[in-house]
Amino acid sequence: TPVAFFLLFVLLLSIHILLALCRRRWAFRRTELITIFFMMMVASAIPTKGVTSLLLPMISGVAYYATPENEWGALIQPFLPHWLLVEEPLAVRQFYEGSSRPDIPWGAWLSPLLFWLLFYAGFYLTLTCVMVVVRRQWVEHERLPYPLAQAALAMLEEGDGGGLVRPFFKKWTMWA
Repeated sequence: TPVAFFLLFVLLLSIHILLALCRRRWAFRRTELITIFFMMMVASAIPTKGVTSLLLPMISGVAYYATPENEWGALIQPFLPHWLLVEEPLAVRQFYEGSSRPDIPWGAWLSPLLFWLLFYAGFYLTLTCVMVVVRRQWVEHERLPYPLAQAALAMLEEGDGGGLVRPFFKKWTMWA
């Protein structure tokens, strides 16, 4: 989510102001900005520290770092499901060391990535279902604030004067 906060920050100080300078009604409304922010949060969770930065080394690292000294080939690899890992030596070596050849051995990566895609799809579906189940209790009865959303809501707060720059960006404490 740091990426989403940064992109919202840049959006509010650049594109939003430029659109408003061209024509006032072209500027984003608050609801549109909230939608954009939450879409950025979801979209940035997958390619950053949420999934991809951990997944690719995880499914190929055991094969790459297995040496005769650490005996991973005999101690660990027999107990791991082969269909979840990339084990083709050329594909693993090219991933970690690079290659001068332009061809990528996609066949070695396709099966493990499809299985992990199914897992993550089910995982995100489960998380979404749990959020739907507990949302009503949290929001309507306990009135719990969502701390992660408070910074974005402060950035999106509209001022009384109707200026182009939001009040959040006019505070010296924010810039400090």
